[in-house]
Amino acid sequence: MDRVVEGLVGAVDPDMTPEAMANSVAMLQLDLVEPDFHAETLRGARRLRAALQRHLLAASDAGELRNDIDIAALAKLVETTYHGAMIGWALHREGSLPAWMRQQIEAVLAPLRA
Repeated sequence: MDRVVEGLVGAVDPDMTPEAMANSVAMLQLDLVEPDFHAETLRGARRLRAALQRHLLAASDAGELRNDIDIAALAKLVETTYHGAMIGWALHREGSLPAWMRQQIEAVLAPLRA
């Protein structure tokens, strides 16, 4: 499970500023409306979710998750948390993005740990 947390925390830019995040969100608008950009953005999102599902399944197989966890649903929730954490950090501006990301991902996963 730590691999999931470290992977997501490591995926964010430690030097990110809220202003730069706002620019990323502005670019996301274009990605969501323009079909070619959307197709590439969707491919990236699907790769992220598939990787999360693989790592969460490995964590489950290693006994790190409770037995009653729907891995596909958890991967979707963690993906949503990852994306939402970036927006939440830009809004609240509390600490660094990696620290904020770690806190949010851990909050989702903590009650599901074995």
